Amino acid sequence: FNAILGIAQVEGAMSAKTFTSAPLSEILATLSEAYGALAEEEGRPFQTEIPSGFEVRGDRALILQMVSNLIENAMKHTPE
Repeated sequence: FNAILGIAQVEGAMSAKTFTSAPLSEILATLSEAYGALAEEEGRPFQTEIPSGFEVRGDRALILQMVSNLIENAMKHTPE
Protein backbone atom coordinates (compact mmCIF):
# COMPACT_ATOMS: atom_id res chain seq x y z
CA PHE A 1 0.00 0.00 0.00
CA ASN A 2 2.82 2.41 0.87
CA ALA A 3 4.48 1.79 -2.49
CA ILE A 4 1.27 2.54 -4.37
CA LEU A 5 0.75 5.68 -2.29
CA GLY A 6 4.31 6.77 -2.99
CA ILE A 7 3.85 6.29 -6.73
CA ALA A 8 0.66 8.33 -6.65
CA GLN A 9 2.47 11.12 -4.81
CA VAL A 10 5.31 11.12 -7.32
CA GLU A 11 2.86 11.38 -10.19
CA GLY A 12 1.24 14.37 -8.50
CA ALA A 13 2.50 17.91 -8.90
CA MET A 14 3.31 18.28 -5.21
CA SER A 15 6.13 15.69 -5.28
CA ALA A 16 7.74 17.23 -8.33
CA LYS A 17 8.45 20.29 -6.20
CA THR A 18 10.53 18.17 -3.82
CA PHE A 19 12.76 16.70 -6.52
CA THR A 20 16.40 17.63 -6.21
CA SER A 21 19.62 16.65 -7.89
CA ALA A 22 20.53 13.19 -6.60
CA PRO A 23 24.02 11.67 -6.95
CA LEU A 24 23.13 8.51 -8.86
CA SER A 25 26.70 7.18 -8.96
CA GLU A 26 26.97 7.52 -5.19
CA ILE A 27 23.60 5.87 -4.60
CA LEU A 28 24.50 2.95 -6.86
CA ALA A 29 27.91 2.51 -5.21
CA THR A 30 26.33 2.43 -1.74
CA LEU A 31 23.74 -0.14 -2.79
CA SER A 32 26.37 -2.15 -4.62
CA GLU A 33 28.42 -2.48 -1.43
CA ALA A 34 25.41 -3.52 0.62
CA TYR A 35 23.97 -6.01 -1.85
CA GLY A 36 27.42 -7.23 -2.88
CA ALA A 37 28.04 -8.33 0.70
CA LEU A 38 24.65 -10.06 0.83
CA ALA A 39 25.27 -11.81 -2.48
CA GLU A 40 28.70 -12.95 -1.28
CA GLU A 41 27.14 -14.45 1.87
CA GLU A 42 24.74 -16.36 -0.37
CA GLY A 43 27.56 -17.50 -2.67
CA ARG A 44 26.15 -15.54 -5.61
CA PRO A 45 28.21 -13.50 -8.05
CA PHE A 46 27.61 -9.75 -7.90
CA GLN A 47 29.59 -7.35 -10.03
CA THR A 48 29.10 -3.68 -10.89
CA GLU A 49 30.81 -1.05 -13.00
CA ILE A 50 29.59 2.37 -11.91
CA PRO A 51 30.92 5.47 -13.65
CA SER A 52 31.44 8.42 -11.34
CA GLY A 53 29.71 11.76 -11.51
CA PHE A 54 26.24 10.77 -12.72
CA GLU A 55 23.33 12.70 -11.22
CA VAL A 56 19.58 12.56 -11.75
CA ARG A 57 16.74 14.81 -10.71
CA GLY A 58 14.32 13.08 -8.39
CA ASP A 59 13.60 11.97 -4.86
CA ARG A 60 16.65 10.27 -3.35
CA ALA A 61 14.59 7.91 -1.17
CA LEU A 62 12.48 6.77 -4.11
CA ILE A 63 15.58 6.20 -6.24
CA LEU A 64 17.10 4.11 -3.45
CA GLN A 65 13.89 2.11 -3.16
CA MET A 66 13.63 1.59 -6.92
CA VAL A 67 17.19 0.32 -7.34
CA SER A 68 16.93 -1.81 -4.19
CA ASN A 69 13.76 -3.42 -5.53
CA LEU A 70 15.45 -4.10 -8.86
CA ILE A 71 18.46 -5.76 -7.22
CA GLU A 72 16.34 -7.75 -4.77
CA ASN A 73 14.12 -9.04 -7.58
CA ALA A 74 17.14 -10.00 -9.64
CA MET A 75 18.66 -11.89 -6.72
CA LYS A 76 15.38 -13.57 -5.87
CA HIS A 77 14.26 -14.57 -9.37
CA THR A 78 17.46 -15.55 -11.14
CA PRO A 79 19.39 -18.77 -10.86
CA GLU A 80 22.54 -18.72 -8.76
